[in-house]
Amino acid sequence: MCLETFDDRKRFLQGLIKAAVALHHYSRDNLSGARTLYQGMVVLLEPYSPEFLGLDVVNFLRRMKGCFHPLLGTADKASRMNPATVPKLRIS
Repeated sequence: MCLETFDDRKRFLQGLIKAAVALHHYSRDNLSGARTLYQGMVVLLEPYSPEFLGLDVVNFLRRMKGCFHPLLGTADKASRMNPATVPKLRIS
């Protein structure tokens, strides 16, 4: 099965995928990869604020920022991900 979309959902879905992969890299202590994917996710999802396809994008980005806060702006600082800060997707 092949799923494709070329409308305004494409970049939104790419942003969600980058969020998931950023979290995976963070959980595996690939801090550079996690940081890069996080930044790309923000660029892709911000235009969909405040809400898109039932997702509160503003809240999701706020929670992702909270999760990645220990990593942002610290080029070499080793920081483990706190699982309690990982956002859960709630789509209404």
